Amino acid sequence: MAGGGGRRVERIPYELCVLVALRDAIRRREIYVDGGNRWRNPEDDLPGDFDTAREVHCAAIRQPLDPTEFIAGLRQRMSEALTRLDKGLAENTTGGIRLTRRRGEQWISVPKLEKQPEPENLEKIKAVLEDPQFHDLVGDNERRALSPLFWSNINPYGRFRLDMTTRLDLPRERVTG
Repeated sequence: MAGGGGRRVERIPYELCVLVALRDAIRRREIYVDGGNRWRNPEDDLPGDFDTAREVHCAAIRQPLDPTEFIAGLRQRMSEALTRLDKGLAENTTGGIRLTRRRGEQWISVPKLEKQPEPENLEKIKAVLEDPQFHDLVGDNERRALSPLFWSNINPYGRFRLDMTTRLDLPRERVTG
């Protein structure tokens, strides 16, 4: 602050605090980024006739018209889930989830997932694709469409990466035999 003897604001920490608050508000979609895709205006996600056909749209997604009813239901589900977590932590039946401290703050620690076995149906799909009878029927577009079914495109931590620019690395030449 200007003036003699008044308190002074440190610029760099102040700017960092503002940026952290801005980031958090953008993540909550309280603020949107014009021209952005991920952080765009949430109003743009609504159907064009949402105001006039609100009842129809809410019924289609099985949500109440009254937002306070929706929030009350959400609070109840969250409270029940936290109660189950609290009980599980006390009984040590959470599957490795535990409370820890990080930088003096309490955190919920979730263990990394172990690699899952390859699904049985995936092996069947691979066998069909390697069969000479079906080999010529499967082109590049079909291979790209099948790519998400294979482990190379699946992240075991809940994110699904779909890359339509790549294709399965299956042999293109006919298998004789």
